[in-house]
Amino acid sequence: MCDDNLVGPNGSIPVGNVIKYFPNIGVIGVEILPGRMLELGDEIVFVRKDTDDWGSPIKITSMEVNRQKVTFAGEGDLVGILVGAPISRKETIFLIPKKKN
Repeated sequence: MCDDNLVGPNGSIPVGNVIKYFPNIGVIGVEILPGRMLELGDEIVFVRKDTDDWGSPIKITSMEVNRQKVTFAGEGDLVGILVGAPISRKETIFLIPKKKN
């Protein structure tokens, strides 16, 4: 679904693919790509497949794996991420690199 060579805004890199959106709770189900991980506090962004427009960055404030709160998710994990706004299935999620101090 995703080309690992893709680069998004602000040097963001692909980290996972949306496999489901839960509209009643504003959560996306994401499968984390090989060699990638997400942590609480990371910022993600996605591109809308229907318009090719980049969404606004979203800071990860809540994640769950198997209905258990987690602070990080890695390769192959199916993770629920609270996003609040609708994101379509099969969209790619990009990780925005943390700024160095």
